[in-house]
Amino acid sequence: MAYDQRTFEDLVCPNCRTALLAASDSLRCKRCGGIFPIKYGTPDFRTKDEYWCNVSRDKMRNLIDAAKATNDWFSAAKKFVPEYMSHFSSLERADCQFLWPTKPDSRILDAGSMWGGITIPAAQFHGEVYALDKTAETLELLNLRAKELGLKNIRTVASGLDRLPFADNYFDLVVLSGVLEWVALDEKVVLEKQWGRFGFGFRPGNTSKNREGVTETQLKVLKEIRRVLKPEGCLYLAIENSIGYIYLLGFPDDHMNLPFLSFLPRFIANAITRLLLGCEYRTYVYSIPQYKALLESSGFGLGTFYGAFMHYIRPTEVVPLELISPLKGKLEETKKGINRIIFKLIPKGLLKWVPPSIIIIAPKNRASVSCPPRLIGLLKAAGILKGNDSGFDTVKCFSRSGNLLTANYLIYDKAEQRIAYFCKISRQRTLNSPLALESNKLSSAKSKLQGTDLEHSIPNLIHYGTIDAISFMVTDYFDARRTTFNFPASLHWKLKDLDREIRKAIDFLVRFQKHTKTREVPAVPYLASIVADQKRVLEDAALLSEDVLALINRLSEDIAKCDKLNIPLCAQHGDYDFFYNIVFVKGKVCLLDFEHFLDEALPFLDLITLIFNPIISSSEANRNGFAHTLLRHHLPDYLNEWFGLYADQSEMPKEILRLSPALAALEQGTRTYPESRDPKGFPINSVFKEMLGMRAPV
Repeated sequence: MAYDQRTFEDLVCPNCRTALLAASDSLRCKRCGGIFPIKYGTPDFRTKDEYWCNVSRDKMRNLIDAAKATNDWFSAAKKFVPEYMSHFSSLERADCQFLWPTKPDSRILDAGSMWGGITIPAAQFHGEVYALDKTAETLELLNLRAKELGLKNIRTVASGLDRLPFADNYFDLVVLSGVLEWVALDEKVVLEKQWGRFGFGFRPGNTSKNREGVTETQLKVLKEIRRVLKPEGCLYLAIENSIGYIYLLGFPDDHMNLPFLSFLPRFIANAITRLLLGCEYRTYVYSIPQYKALLESSGFGLGTFYGAFMHYIRPTEVVPLELISPLKGKLEETKKGINRIIFKLIPKGLLKWVPPSIIIIAPKNRASVSCPPRLIGLLKAAGILKGNDSGFDTVKCFSRSGNLLTANYLIYDKAEQRIAYFCKISRQRTLNSPLALESNKLSSAKSKLQGTDLEHSIPNLIHYGTIDAISFMVTDYFDARRTTFNFPASLHWKLKDLDREIRKAIDFLVRFQKHTKTREVPAVPYLASIVADQKRVLEDAALLSEDVLALINRLSEDIAKCDKLNIPLCAQHGDYDFFYNIVFVKGKVCLLDFEHFLDEALPFLDLITLIFNPIISSSEANRNGFAHTLLRHHLPDYLNEWFGLYADQSEMPKEILRLSPALAALEQGTRTYPESRDPKGFPINSVFKEMLGMRAPV
C-alpha cells in the first residue's frame, strides 16, 4: 500500500521534532540524521521491536498473510481469530464519539489503536484519523482493512507514546482508550495467554530493573499527548475505576487477572503479583479524585467526567457523574440478575464514585471549562436546542449491539432538571434508511392516533435528518418505568406482577386496534390466502418439514370452519414487547420503537407477543423448556383469563381468536425483517413449532 506523501510532510522526528525527508522505504531527519523505516505503508518510529496484542505474533502473521492473499480481511479474521470478530466488525466500540467535542474536519489521534475498533468507525465522521500503536502487525492489518473499506483518511504510525512524531498543537482530539494503564510495561504482551483462567494473570518473564515509576511514566505520556493537542483540543480518556463496585466485590483486575489489586496500596499489590505471578505490578488504575490529580499534574483541565457501566469498551450507559444519582432508577432498570440486586443496594450518593469505568473529556488548557459534545452541536444545527452549550448534558443509554442498529442518547436539560429528548444515531455513515423508515412509521402511527385518548401514548417525532454525514432521529422523552417482570429464575415469584401488567397492556392493545381499524375481511378466504403465501415462504427457505406441513394443514382445516366470520384489520406495532417497547407513565401504558409498525395487518401478532414473550424469555423456560413451563404455576389459568379478557373487549370472534397462536407464529416466522434485526432475536421464532400447534384457551 502506498503511503500518502502528505503524511510524511506532517510527521516530525520524535528526537528533535524536525521535518523529515522521504525516501522510498524510509524517512530521514534533516537535523539529527535519524532514519525511520517504512514497513507495509507505516512509518516506524519505535526504538525496538515491541508487541502488544490479544493473539500471538504467529497467529497475527497468518491472519495478515491470508488477508493479503484473498483481499478479504473479514474472512481471514473469521478463520484465524473467530473469538475476536467483535473487535473487527463492531462499530459500537466508538459509540461515544458523539460525546467528543469534534467537527467534520477534526484531526484525531487514536493512541494505542490496535485493530482499529475506534479508528474505523471514527474515520466515517472526521477529517483525518491517525492510528498509532507500538505493534506493527496490528497496524499492517488496519491498513488492509482501511483499503478494503474505502477509508482514505486513516494514517497509521508505529510509535510509543512517550515520544510522538507529531508537531506541537497538531490534533483536535487524542483518544486514549484502555491504554494509559499499560504504558509503564515494556514487555511483550499476548493477552490470550494471560486470561486462561481466574488467578493466572500477566507473566512477562524477564522483568527490567531500575525502571521509571509507573505514575511518572503515565504523567510523561499525558504531557506528551497534551503537547500535540491544539490549544482548544481535548483528550478522551477511557479507563477502569480502581474502586469500581465490581472490583470492590472481587471481580478480577482487568490486567493482572487477580482480585482486589486495583484498590490495594501499591506496595501490597506489587508484593502479591511478585508472589503469584513473578512480576511487578505496573498496570495502575485510579479512583476519580486520583484521575483529577493526574490530569492536573500533567497540565490538563478537568472537563467532563462520565461513569461507564459496565465497561468503557462497550458501555451500555455513559453518564456524567453529577447525573448518576438522579438517574440511578433509570440505570437500575437496565440491569439483570445479581447485577441488578447489587446496583439497587448501592446508595445514590455513593454510586457516582464507584462506576466500574471512567470516561473523561479533558481540555488541553485549564482555562477551558467545557468541551461541548458533538451531539449537542448537531441538535443545535437542527434547531432543537438553543442557548448555551453547557445547558444540556448527553447520556449514552439503552443501545443494542449491531452495526445496522443505532447509538442511543438521552439529552438532559440542566435548567429544568429533566430528560428532554431521546436521540438515535446511525452507526454507519452510508446508512440512514432504517432511521428514515422508522421516522416515517412513527409519524404514521401518530397520525392514526391523533385526536384519540391514546394520542399522547406514543412519542412525538421532533426531528429526522442528516447533518455532517451523521443521520439521527430525535423524539421527546417519556419519563417512564419498564416492566417489574425481569426474566425471573422462577415465574412463580412474578406471576402477580405479570398478570397486572398484561391486563393493562391488553386494555391498551384493544383500544389501539379499535382506533386504527381499517376494515373487516371475510375470515376464510383472507386467512387461507395468507397461510398459502406463508407456506411458500417456508418452502423456499427449506423450512417446510413434514411436521411443520402437518401443523399448517391442521391450521388450514380449522380456518375452513370459520365460515361467515369476519376479521377486523388494524395497525400493528410489530414488537409489542414488555422488555423494550411497552412502558408505564404514571401507571398508564405507553409505546416506544415503531421500526416494525404496519398501517394494516392482522391483530394477532401483537397479542401473542405480549402474552408469550415473557414466558418464552424467562430463565425457567430457557432451563426447562417452553412446554414444561406452560404447565407450571397455574399458567393455563392465567392464559384463560388473558385471552378471555381480550375476547370480551375486542371485536374478534372467539373461533378465530382460538387460532391466534398459530397464525402469529406463522407471521413471525415468515415475515421480512429489516437488515438490522436478527429473526432469532424474536422469542416466538424460538418456539415456532410449539406455537404453530397451539390453540388459545377461549
